[in-house]
Amino acid sequence: PRLTALYLHSHVMSSEGFSALAKALEESPPLTLLSLKGSLVRDQGAAALASALRFNTRLTALNLRDTDLQGEGVSSLGLALADNRVLSFLDLSCNRVQPIGVRGLARGLRSNWGLKTLLLEGWEDTFD
Repeated sequence: PRLTALYLHSHVMSSEGFSALAKALEESPPLTLLSLKGSLVRDQGAAALASALRFNTRLTALNLRDTDLQGEGVSSLGLALADNRVLSFLDLSCNRVQPIGVRGLARGLRSNWGLKTLLLEGWEDTFD
């Protein structure tokens, strides 16, 4: 059997760990769902994942809910959406997105036709 879903909820991973995960994702393994809900991804981890999304051709769902993302990380992910045509579900809820993150998302979404669900709940304190 091949692994198609990976759940790493509430996990603490080093930047090297995220780099290794991103490198594995670049090779488009059979993984179609990656959920890092509640993990400390932060902007560095998001940048590594964004780089992988540019090349990955199989991941269809990415859950980054409550992963301590800020504007730069969300912007990196948003811009990667311009190059990714297979991701159909993205949850960025409960992160501090900030204006730069919103701009990056908007730019990426302009040329992305594959994303069907984008969850953005809990952004009420984003623009403090």
